[in-house]
Amino acid sequence: MAGTGASSHKIFLPPSLIPAAGTPKTLTLPSAGTPGGSFNLGDGQKRWLVTGICLNKILLPALRGFVGTEMIKHYTHLRTTHSIDKQSPSKYLKTDKKYMLNYASINNTEAKHKKKVHLYDYSIKSEVDLAKLYLQPYMAKFTGKDDFSVFYLFC
Repeated sequence: MAGTGASSHKIFLPPSLIPAAGTPKTLTLPSAGTPGGSFNLGDGQKRWLVTGICLNKILLPALRGFVGTEMIKHYTHLRTTHSIDKQSPSKYLKTDKKYMLNYASINNTEAKHKKKVHLYDYSIKSEVDLAKLYLQPYMAKFTGKDDFSVFYLFC
């Protein structure tokens, strides 16, 4: 069906993925009858697209191994020096150097107990739980097996 113009394939880009975008944009994939393969993206959008591809294909795979190794070392150190795997509401590590640790992010604590911090489970069972302590609860939904876990640690 060459020459029909519009394609039935659409890509939906939510505003959160496009910096400084006000409304969601729907890009129509070019059909066989349209010249070129352009989405008619502006220069800024093209730069963000390239940045996203680079993050996913080049930077994050390299950082995943590094961050994973360092988190294991850090977890082992804190487990030895502060017994973070056996913490309780009366005795737990509140800060790590200059970082306030966010215990609402682990052990499904926020969902179970909301703001009742005396009921939180403060025990840190793995390096993945330790990594979640440095994040806001909405960022800490990862399992440790995805690339976003590494990305959020650096944002």
